[in-house]
Amino acid sequence: MKKQKYCLTIGAIACSALLGLVGLAKSTYASDPLDPDVHHDAAMQVVNDYEQLLQSYFSTNYPDLSVSFNKDATAWRPYYMPDYINHAYVRLMWAYSLETHYDDAPIENMPEDPNAEMMVNFLVGKGFQEYINRAETYPINTEYLNSSTGVICSFINNTSLNGISCSHVDELQIGEGWQNFINAIGAAYYAKENKAPFVSYDNEAYVSDPDIKDSDYSPYQYVSVPMGNFHGLFYRQSPTSEWVYFEGTQAPLSCDRYTGEAQKGFAGSVCYNGTEESKVTVATESNEEEEKEDSDLLVPDTGEFTMDKAGLIVGISATTIAGLSFVAYLSRYFLKRQKVKVHFNKK
Repeated sequence: MKKQKYCLTIGAIACSALLGLVGLAKSTYASDPLDPDVHHDAAMQVVNDYEQLLQSYFSTNYPDLSVSFNKDATAWRPYYMPDYINHAYVRLMWAYSLETHYDDAPIENMPEDPNAEMMVNFLVGKGFQEYINRAETYPINTEYLNSSTGVICSFINNTSLNGISCSHVDELQIGEGWQNFINAIGAAYYAKENKAPFVSYDNEAYVSDPDIKDSDYSPYQYVSVPMGNFHGLFYRQSPTSEWVYFEGTQAPLSCDRYTGEAQKGFAGSVCYNGTEESKVTVATESNEEEEKEDSDLLVPDTGEFTMDKAGLIVGISATTIAGLSFVAYLSRYFLKRQKVKVHFNKK
């Protein structure tokens, strides 16, 4: 009875531990809800001041043009690299944005946008400095940081609107699991491209996992990471291996793009043969040697198992000692049993 209770207790503890581990695994990437950010007002003030600057600009240069301004709290968000992220810029979760719309102007007769010097001088006058230039079209797609206030801004500019987007560096609040994941894929991207990627998950995405998928060629895995205007494709040999950056794309790739290790990494994912949808498959064994030549992730070939003379002597000696020890153990065991038998047969 005691033995049965003992087994039941051990089973209950094991089940509880297993359930706890499962729950922990599911919540690895979850983050705490965002608290109200007391720094929002500082970001909003910069946007409001820029709106006044644009109103003055258009009223002076285009007095007959009907201009409207639209403010949004999520549409445009700057990128930032916090101290705990290496080799990756992450789009902030919240931003206060201003968009300028030219209501009456036809596309072919759009007004000239405020020049770059005016835009930059506006931020420099408020204590901002260039943080990261993401494109050659200066100052568009460039982040400007005020290190004193923590406010970070980027300009919005194209043929139909002009504006600015500002946030605060403390707005990026993500869990440890997400930090580890972004660090891992950022390092993989940096290793191949020699520059940091811009990871653009939305706020809602950070409360779930990054949708890592199992390859049909176990235990490989792959994942697609949003990076601004494209998705970065990554794979790894197992859940404990390092990520490898494969390619960036805006649509499923041609099936023949997957060769070598990438075939294994993305096996089962969608690809196209011309216009026909298909799936990535691993080459047959007849092509295995050719694949290995193209692979950059192969386990080093250690050759056939061989032993030099010294190793052979040591091996034989160890085997002999083990055998003799086993024989001695058996002899002792049967001797003890014989003594017990003699003892109980006494009259």
